[in-house]
Amino acid sequence: EEKEEKEEEKEKVEKLLQSEEVNNSSQQTKEIEFLATAVQFSTIVEKGIVSIEVLMHSAIASDVLEALQVFTCGRQFQVCGTEKSLMKALNLVWSTNPTIQEAVVESFQRLYINPDRLAAAEQQGKLRVFSLAIARQLTELLEGVDLGQFISLEKMI
Repeated sequence: EEKEEKEEEKEKVEKLLQSEEVNNSSQQTKEIEFLATAVQFSTIVEKGIVSIEVLMHSAIASDVLEALQVFTCGRQFQVCGTEKSLMKALNLVWSTNPTIQEAVVESFQRLYINPDRLAAAEQQGKLRVFSLAIARQLTELLEGVDLGQFISLEKMI
């Protein structure tokens, strides 16, 4: 689905570039160039995600930790494809390396539970509302998981 959307966006931009209806004003030209660059950047990021996923299976802990950090940051900025990669990272909670285990738990807590915001909500008397939002996020997260991912999430929580 995501790839189809990207292809559609790319086709729209290309049509705009080739269209006779496009006014030659510099503002429109700049906007079109920006959109074309954004589509190219998105395509490059998507290809990079596949390469970074390979690092999650590395025997070198720093490779795994860096890949996890990339996906966590990508998820925070809603980069396409990082959600799926994070779901694959769930199995790292069973790693024999305690640093990797801790990093996975920390990553998912930061993304889905956010202890800092939880504490702030408690101080503001909005703990119930925030807790419901967390429960909703976790429920949505569970909708697309397989049994192994579910068990990994269960271990973390």
